[in-house]
Amino acid sequence: MAFQNLDLKFATCFGWRPSIKGAPERGQWCDLAREAKTKGWRHVDVHGLDRDLATNVDASYFYLARGKFVDLDTQFAWRAVFVNDHGLWRMDIPGSPEAETLPEDAKAFFESEFFKKFSKRCGDLVDDAKRLFREVVEPHVKDGDLLSVAEEKLERILFLAENAHTMDNLRQGKYELV
Repeated sequence: MAFQNLDLKFATCFGWRPSIKGAPERGQWCDLAREAKTKGWRHVDVHGLDRDLATNVDASYFYLARGKFVDLDTQFAWRAVFVNDHGLWRMDIPGSPEAETLPEDAKAFFESEFFKKFSKRCGDLVDDAKRLFREVVEPHVKDGDLLSVAEEKLERILFLAENAHTMDNLRQGKYELV
């Protein structure tokens, strides 16, 4: 497969998720943290930030980033996840956990320009989320203002986000063949 005509159908990473239908656009915790930085903590939806951060931490605990891609030529779907335990990207077929991807397909996918742009963008989003968390949100977690977040999961994610090797692998699309 050439992977020249990919489309991203779904993506999430620490600090970013797709908009939820019917929810306000500015409901993501990073957006609320940016607002708090400019307007002040008392002028943002702290409950919404707490809830969204907790959801994002749970979603990012095993995979800092993930995306579902569709080859527009074949309509075949692929899923790429950054496996936190390995510090590398892995590819599989969504809905078919037993199906094996061919090593040559995985190599072609991970070396495609579309995926390279995606992995770099994920790295930028995780870096931004880490910075915003440290600058704006962390003092409020320590003070007990945000109680929904699983702090041990959050610490692991932040450890990974501050690890240069892990972030280089995320951003550069380093992968493992299964």
